[in-house]
Amino acid sequence: MIQKYLRGRRVRKEMLDLARRVHLGTHFAYFDQMRLRLLEDLQIRVRYHWKKHLKIKKEKALANAAKVRKSKPSAPKAMHHNARGTDDGPAPNNTYTARPLKAANKGRAANVRLHGQRNPPQG
Repeated sequence: MIQKYLRGRRVRKEMLDLARRVHLGTHFAYFDQMRLRLLEDLQIRVRYHWKKHLKIKKEKALANAAKVRKSKPSAPKAMHHNARGTDDGPAPNNTYTARPLKAANKGRAANVRLHGQRNPPQG
């Protein structure tokens, strides 16, 4: 009788352990599916709100740029003539320097040719 009782108890214990594992397995599978579904929904929501944030940021930047353009009246640009006579900005420093010309003309102040004279006065 005791052996019969112990065998039944051991079989019952094994069956309960097996039933618990199956029960836990089904619950873990259910919660894994829930977790995956929530992650997918979260990714969709985050992407939606991030795109919305970027769109609002872009619209604000465009609005600010339009305000700046409207608030600043555009002044006419000054014309720059370089040594070649074109309008592409001031002449570069390597083609024209004022310092050597001043130094060279320092001693010739009396020899300056006036308009209408053929030769400067000698003397």
